[in-house]
Parts: sequence; structure tokens; C-alpha cells
Amino acid sequence: MEQNSRRTENDLTAALDACALSARRGYDIAIDGTEALKESIHHMSEQLSNQIRTLKRSKFNDPKMLNGLIAQLSSIQSDFGVVPIQVAEEVGGLFKDTFAITLFGRTMAGKSTLMEILIRGNGASIGLGGQRTTRDVRTYRYKNLQITDVPGIAAFEGADDERVAYEAAKKGDLVLFLVTNDAPQAEEAECLDHILRLGKPVICLINVKVDLRSPNDLNKGLFRRDMTKRFAPKRLRDLQEQFVAFGRQYGSDWSGIPFIPVHLKAAFLSQQDAFQEVRDEVYELSRFPVVEKYIIHEVCARGSFYKFKTFLDAVAVPMLEMSESLLQDSVQNLKQQELLGEKGANLASWISTFEADGEKRIETFLTKLRSSLKRSVAAFAEEHYDDRKAGEAWAALLKKRNISGKAEELINQLGQECEAELREISRAICAEMRFSEQSFTDHSINMDRIVDGKRIWNWFAAVGNGGVAIALLAGWWNPAVWVPVAIMAASTLISFLFTDREKKVRDARRKLEKKLTEHIEEIVKQLRKDMNSCLQKNLIKEYVLPMQKDVYKIESSVSELSEAQRSTARMLNDKLREINTELLKAAFDHIGRNGMMQHIGKVARIPGDTVMMDCTGGGVLPYSVQDELAELLREQVLCIEGCDDVYDVLREAIWSPDIPPKEVWENKGGGLLEEEPYCVRISQLDISDAAVRSRIRLAQQLTEMVVMN
Repeated sequence: MEQNSRRTENDLTAALDACALSARRGYDIAIDGTEALKESIHHMSEQLSNQIRTLKRSKFNDPKMLNGLIAQLSSIQSDFGVVPIQVAEEVGGLFKDTFAITLFGRTMAGKSTLMEILIRGNGASIGLGGQRTTRDVRTYRYKNLQITDVPGIAAFEGADDERVAYEAAKKGDLVLFLVTNDAPQAEEAECLDHILRLGKPVICLINVKVDLRSPNDLNKGLFRRDMTKRFAPKRLRDLQEQFVAFGRQYGSDWSGIPFIPVHLKAAFLSQQDAFQEVRDEVYELSRFPVVEKYIIHEVCARGSFYKFKTFLDAVAVPMLEMSESLLQDSVQNLKQQELLGEKGANLASWISTFEADGEKRIETFLTKLRSSLKRSVAAFAEEHYDDRKAGEAWAALLKKRNISGKAEELINQLGQECEAELREISRAICAEMRFSEQSFTDHSINMDRIVDGKRIWNWFAAVGNGGVAIALLAGWWNPAVWVPVAIMAASTLISFLFTDREKKVRDARRKLEKKLTEHIEEIVKQLRKDMNSCLQKNLIKEYVLPMQKDVYKIESSVSELSEAQRSTARMLNDKLREINTELLKAAFDHIGRNGMMQHIGKVARIPGDTVMMDCTGGGVLPYSVQDELAELLREQVLCIEGCDDVYDVLREAIWSPDIPPKEVWENKGGGLLEEEPYCVRISQLDISDAAVRSRIRLAQQLTEMVVMN
């Protein structure tokens, strides 16, 4: 036994030396990936900066909208800008000289007891899980392994604890996930899924609870009986199946996770003085030797690969998240660009209609005004043909008709209709617009009240009160120019004594009617000019067209943002595939199949879930090799045959009966959206199936296209 122990120690020492070498190789690749991540984000940041500078130089009708757009672009720039820094810090914080194991589990699952066993403690920390601070992460050494105990998860108001636990788990090369033999909780399954999504290999320890207080419990036989009952294979298989069933809800296959039952309290008590006489028996009954042997074997057999993988996943996980997020946001913003394009087209159509309708209504108003005034000419001329104050009388008649008020009422009505339409367009954009991951606020496209009657109608002071129009008559009746007319009038009056009086009256009346008619035409002409000017200048030019320009500017900004996100996502995806290829090379080397890599083209991977390979050399990997890879990676391994076009890749990658036959696909334009050149729509796909969603993610990595239903 001593010889076996020495051999185990030697094997572990050699394995840890290999881990250190793997750490250096993995670190170099991770740093290279971090630089690529930094370069990609810098590329997008530069494009966003250019957009911001362009927006600042633009003359927006609404400063709030301009500031809102700039704020959102700056926020996106800032949010993504910190990611490379965080990833670099996480890579730098990984353990390079040893193998790191993280203890993970809910509060009171037995993590502290496990720690006491490994360090041969006195049990001082057992049962204190609920009293620990959120920053209480404890690290210690066991057989030259780095062991980290983190705060418990799934505790009431334990969000801070969980955040600290997950951050610590990122540094682990292997995670021991502790559960109890009670029914598994949904919160535990969620946390396990989170750990697996980090790409971490996991060993689940089932801490079986059987009461043991003193050595006398062994003598009574109750402890052995209860242990046999609780450790019954069927009972443990049922418990394991419950966890595996949770995995299916997340679209993952957890059947490959090793579940090892253990009685941690018994293992701990076997180290205490009170159990000295029955120490060996209690230790064996605890089944902890099986746990210890499994952990050591895992480190010796796969530790160097796990170490290498830890560094690569430290970059691959956030890179995948960013790539997928950017690609989805790019499509979302492309849709918003289309939405804004429709709004812009609708606005342009409305402007044309509104302008034509406004001019028509003004002309109708003027036609009615002309007719109304002309109907008054004959009677007015009859009454005032020889009246020296006819100009004042005509001005009084015009004032009584309230021409200015009626014209102003029409312009105000047009203004209100314009305001209502622009507000409705604004409301629709506010309600439907989603800018990247943020929505436009209600004041993003904000319209002040656009009808200012006094300002619009300053020009009317010349018309409404007699003004320009009345001045024509005033000039005719003005005493300053009256002398020749007065002489004529005097001659006329004298001639009345000697000529036909009725003829003279008719001539005077006819002359006045002509002057009045000419004056009416001048009024209508001036009103037409001023009212149309008001429509064009004060409504369309000052309010409508700026609104239209703002919509176009937003559309352009969203389009540029979409392109920046798409190009950055592709840069990240290219680097991600390189990292996946490096990981697969190392995996083939580790299982002694280094010649297999020549058959592999693109590699897509969801850490902790699935790796998919496009076999370019024809055929697929032998199933035996796939099984070896799956066991090492702790991930499902899928192979697709080398594919030449998008349809073949999607069909093989997604592998769903919902994908239409190729002839149907081609007849419908290949499912490609012309307005969305990097999107493909397969309307029949059931994305409620978590497994289908995972395969869609893999297909998107291989094709760099967003799959939509």
C-alpha cells in the first residue's frame, strides 16, 4: 500500500509538472486571444466614435434627440470597451503553477466539511456557511493542489455570494459540485448549468446524510443499515437522473457528469480522536477513499489538458457571448433601420400630400373669399361712388369680414394637423424603436408646439387691418393725390346740371367697381403669396423637413451601428474558431490521435455543451474517436460532412425535420433575406426546444449567419 501511495504521489507530481507546461502554452494562446478581442472592440469603438463625431456635427432639429443618440452610442462603446480589460485581468489571475480545484454547492451542502477533511481540521468551520461574508473565499493546499472554497449558492438574498462564487469558479481547472441526497433543487441545477457554460469539467459529489454521532452508532448496527439503504444503487441512480432531467431543460446532456456518493461527516469524524478505535472502518464506510482516488486520477489523467483548456475558455466564453450578442444586435438594428426607412417613406408621402392639400385648401379659401367680396362690390359702389371716404368705408367692410382671422384659423388648422401627424410619427418610433439593447426614451424625438399664431401671423398686420391691400384704395382716395380728381368731381358736379346725370353716375360707379375688383384681386394675390409662404416656410420648412432629416439621420446611425456590430462579430468569430481549433488539436494530442486534425475544417463550440466539427476531408470521425473526445472534453461531439453551401451546413448542423427540402429552399430564394444579407429565416423551426437552440448557435458559428424563425 505504501508503494502504491508513493507511486500515486509521483504520478501526481509528474501530472502537476505537465499542468505547469500546459498553463504556459494556454496562457500564450489566451493572451493572443485577448489582444484579438481588444483589437476587435477597438475597431468597433472607432466606428462608434466616428458616428458620434458625425452626429455632433449634424444640425438636429431636437437637441434632446441628438444627445440621446450620442448617449446611447457612448454607452455601447463604454460597455464593450471594458470587456477586453476584464478578460485580460481574468487570464492574468489564473493559477499558472498548480492545478486549481473549486468547491461549489449550495449553503450547508457540506463544502466546509470537505475542506476540514482535506486539511485535517478540527471542524471549526463546519456549519458556519450561513454566517460567512459575501467575500469569504478560502484557499488552501491539498497534495500540492490549489483548493478554493467559495460562498454557498441558492441562499436567501445570496446574490452577492453567488457572484463571488462564480468569479472564483472561473479560476478553477476542475469543479467539485456538492449536492445532497435530498431531491435536487431547481436553483442547484441552474447554478450547475452556469458552471458548465464556463467550460468547467465537473465532478458531482452526492453528500449522503446518515446520522452518526458516536462510535457506539457503529456497534448498534443502525449506521451500517442506514448507509446500505441510503447508498442503494437505484436510489442514487434516481437522484442522478433527476439532475440529468434538469440538464435537458437547458438543452444539455448531463449524463456524462460523474456522480460520486460520499458520507462527508463520517470521513471527517474518522480523523477525530473520539473515533480513533474505529477510524479505518468509518473512513471506508464514508466512501471518501473513492472520492480521493477519483480526483487524483482525474488530475493525473486529464489535468494537463484541463489546465490548457482553462486558459482558452477564459477567452472563448466571453468571446462567444460577445460575438453572438453583437450579431443578434446587428440584426435587431438592421430591422430598426428598415422600420425607420418605412417611417421616413411614410413621412415623405405625407409631406407631399400635406403640401398639396394645404395649397388646395388655401386656394379654396381664397376662391370663396374672392366670390364673397365680389358679391359686395356692386352694392358698395352704389353707395360710395361719390364718397370721399370710400377707402375708409371699404377698409371697415374688410375688417368686418374678419379676413385675417379666417386666414389665421386655416393656417392654425393646418399647423395643428401637421403637429398631430409629426407627434404620431414620433410616438410610433418611440414605441417601436430599439436601439441596440436600449430603447428610445419618450423624448428622443420630441416636438415642441409648432404653431405660434402670433409669430406666423406677423405678416398679417399689413393685411388684416387694411394694410397693403387697403393702401391701394387709400392711395386712390388720398387727398394728396385728390386735387385732379376733385377738379374732375367739380366738373362732374357742374356737368350734372347740363348733362345726363344717370350716365355720369353709371360711369362713376363702374369706375369704382373696377377699382374694387382690382383691389380684391390684389388682396387674393397677396393672401395667396403670404399664406403659401406661411405653409412652406413656417410649417414645412421649419418643422416638417427638419423632422424628416432627423429620421434619416437616425436611420443612418442605426445602419452604421448595425454594420459595426456585424463586422466586429465576424472578427470575434474568426478568432473564436482559431481558439476552438487549438483546443481540438490539444484534445487529439491528449488522446493520441494527433493525425485526425487534418480531416477537420471549421470548429464550432459551446463551452460545456457541444463541439461541432466540419469534416472537410470527407466522411466523419470514427465513433470511437468521437467518444474519446466527448469523455475528455465533457461535451457532446458532433461531426458534419464537408458542406459547400449554406443550406448544407444548416441542414447538417441543425439537423431538424423543420428545415425544408433543398428544392423548396432554392425556390424560395434560399431562405436568405435580401434586405438582411447575413440572416436566414427558417419559419418552421421550433426554437422552444433547447437542443435546437444549441444547434442553431453552432450553425451560426459555422456560417456567420443569424438563423431566424
